[in-house]
Amino acid sequence: MRCWNAIVAVCALVVMLPAQAQASEAVANPGIDVAGYLRVSRQALDHRETHRLSESDFIRMSREPGTVVLDARRLISAFPTLRSAA
Repeated sequence: MRCWNAIVAVCALVVMLPAQAQASEAVANPGIDVAGYLRVSRQALDHRETHRLSESDFIRMSREPGTVVLDARRLISAFPTLRSAA
Protein backbone atom coordinates (compact mmCIF):
# COMPACT_ATOMS: atom_id res chain seq x y z
CA MET A 1 0.00 0.00 0.00
CA ARG A 2 2.86 2.39 0.85
CA CYS A 3 4.47 1.65 -2.50
CA TRP A 4 1.22 2.52 -4.31
CA ASN A 5 0.95 5.83 -2.41
CA ALA A 6 4.54 6.68 -3.30
CA ILE A 7 3.93 5.93 -6.97
CA VAL A 8 0.82 8.13 -6.99
CA ALA A 9 2.70 10.95 -5.25
CA VAL A 10 5.58 10.78 -7.73
CA CYS A 11 3.18 10.76 -10.69
CA ALA A 12 1.34 13.77 -9.28
CA LEU A 13 4.62 15.67 -8.89
CA VAL A 14 5.69 14.80 -12.43
CA VAL A 15 2.41 16.17 -13.78
CA MET A 16 2.27 19.26 -11.54
CA LEU A 17 5.85 20.55 -11.88
CA PRO A 18 5.68 21.51 -15.59
CA ALA A 19 2.29 23.16 -15.04
CA GLN A 20 3.70 25.28 -12.21
CA ALA A 21 6.69 26.28 -14.33
CA GLN A 22 4.39 27.46 -17.12
CA ALA A 23 2.18 29.38 -14.69
CA SER A 24 5.14 31.18 -13.15
CA GLU A 25 6.45 32.45 -16.50
CA ALA A 26 5.30 36.00 -17.23
CA VAL A 27 3.15 36.30 -20.31
CA ALA A 28 4.31 39.22 -22.44
CA ASN A 29 1.34 41.06 -23.92
CA PRO A 30 1.91 44.57 -25.24
CA GLY A 31 -1.84 45.16 -25.13
CA ILE A 32 -1.86 44.94 -21.33
CA ASP A 33 -0.39 47.95 -19.52
CA VAL A 34 -0.92 47.29 -15.83
CA ALA A 35 1.31 50.18 -14.74
CA GLY A 36 -0.61 52.57 -17.02
CA TYR A 37 -3.93 51.24 -15.74
CA LEU A 38 -2.86 51.76 -12.14
CA ARG A 39 -1.60 55.27 -12.93
CA VAL A 40 -4.89 56.30 -14.56
CA SER A 41 -6.86 54.63 -11.75
CA ARG A 42 -4.96 56.67 -9.20
CA GLN A 43 -5.61 59.86 -11.18
CA ALA A 44 -9.32 59.01 -11.31
CA LEU A 45 -9.37 58.41 -7.57
CA ASP A 46 -7.67 61.75 -6.89
CA HIS A 47 -10.13 63.53 -9.23
CA ARG A 48 -13.10 61.83 -7.59
CA GLU A 49 -12.00 62.88 -4.11
CA THR A 50 -11.97 66.55 -5.15
CA HIS A 51 -15.41 66.35 -6.81
CA ARG A 52 -17.49 64.34 -4.34
CA LEU A 53 -20.64 65.85 -2.87
CA SER A 54 -22.32 65.22 0.42
CA GLU A 55 -25.87 63.93 0.18
CA SER A 56 -27.28 67.27 1.31
CA ASP A 57 -25.19 69.15 -1.30
CA PHE A 58 -26.33 66.73 -3.99
CA ILE A 59 -30.00 67.22 -3.11
CA ARG A 60 -29.58 71.00 -2.99
CA MET A 61 -27.74 71.14 -6.31
CA SER A 62 -30.18 68.74 -7.99
CA ARG A 63 -32.97 71.26 -7.34
CA GLU A 64 -31.11 74.15 -9.00
CA PRO A 65 -32.51 75.26 -12.38
CA GLY A 66 -30.70 73.74 -15.35
CA THR A 67 -29.30 70.82 -13.38
CA VAL A 68 -29.42 67.42 -15.06
CA VAL A 69 -28.99 64.34 -12.88
CA LEU A 70 -27.89 61.20 -14.68
CA ASP A 71 -28.90 58.09 -12.75
CA ALA A 72 -26.28 55.46 -13.55
CA ARG A 73 -27.70 52.79 -11.28
CA ARG A 74 -28.63 49.60 -13.08
CA LEU A 75 -32.17 48.38 -12.77
CA ILE A 76 -31.55 44.65 -12.59
CA SER A 77 -35.24 43.79 -12.76
CA ALA A 78 -35.59 45.79 -16.02
CA PHE A 79 -32.48 44.32 -17.65
CA PRO A 80 -34.11 41.14 -19.04
CA THR A 81 -37.02 43.20 -20.40
CA LEU A 82 -34.74 45.67 -22.14
CA ARG A 83 -32.61 42.90 -23.55
CA SER A 84 -35.52 40.87 -24.91
CA ALA A 85 -36.93 43.99 -26.60
CA ALA A 86 -33.74 44.44 -28.65
